Amino acid sequence: MSEASEKDEQSQSDKFKDAARERGADEDEARWTERLKKIAVHGPPTDDDIREKFSALLEQSKQVLRENGMSETEIEARIATGRKNRATRPAKPK
Repeated sequence: MSEASEKDEQSQSDKFKDAARERGADEDEARWTERLKKIAVHGPPTDDDIREKFSALLEQSKQVLRENGMSETEIEARIATGRKNRATRPAKPK
């Protein structure tokens, strides 16, 4: 059987594994985890990260409301209402 017809008969996952081996990939899970930790270092978000992301989203929302003709007073009232509603909403069960 020729090499071309063998590749045609291989499954998608086998083709992927062969391509990875040709490029020097390793099937050792421990080595994979070690390499992954070097490039994907992160932990849970800090309070500052959450505040920063929330502030950016809030500013984007305000900008959209301004572009749609809402006044600053209306925007602030909408934000205050949202905060009040969130404060009175029952907590989600865990």
